[in-house]
Amino acid sequence: MTTPAKTSDVTAPAAAAYEPVPVLAPFGWLLTLSAALLVVFSTWFIYGHDADGMWAGYRGGMVATAVVLATFALRTRMSPTPAIGVIGLGGALLILFALVYDDTTSIFVTELGGGVLILLGALLVAAGRRES
Repeated sequence: MTTPAKTSDVTAPAAAAYEPVPVLAPFGWLLTLSAALLVVFSTWFIYGHDADGMWAGYRGGMVATAVVLATFALRTRMSPTPAIGVIGLGGALLILFALVYDDTTSIFVTELGGGVLILLGALLVAAGRRES
């Protein structure tokens, strides 16, 4: 004689809610800091010394410096939300500078590439951030 089938007392774990991945925030922080420093160094060494390079260096250097300071602010006890906003705004500004202004190829590539990497880093920091 066989025993009737019983339902198991073991239940499958519920699908985990979307949680931050712990490796994304540090990688985003490193990507943001690296891209912003590369933009700062590019304004010093790659941009031309004519009028176009000078003004592009001013605007790119100021935006990248603000992004570097906001990236450092992520490592403090302050709320990370304003710093992530400043980083994202800086990346978007660099992308808009690259697309709107008619500059040389080196300035275009630096601003577009730096803006995309900074914006990607801000998204990774925001996606991996654990609020306590």
